[in-house]
Amino acid sequence: MNSVELAERFSLGAGVTLSELERYDNAPLLHRLREHEPVTWFAEQGVWLVTSKALFDELQMDPERFVVDVPDNPQRVVLGR
Repeated sequence: MNSVELAERFSLGAGVTLSELERYDNAPLLHRLREHEPVTWFAEQGVWLVTSKALFDELQMDPERFVVDVPDNPQRVVLGR
């Protein structure tokens, strides 16, 4: 999918900004994402964002299928590719 298709398919995530995620009161935003787009395209950063704990746990347990391929991503810095 190209960026336009991703933004259309994942409209909630495509509209999220980093400043919104970093806010102290981001719980309503995260709840909305978990409910409607637990895996979404975070367009501002050009990465996938996983908000579901169960899905995140699944990703962490399968490094053969799922990788963090963004060099300065905090998760990659701590855990590796």
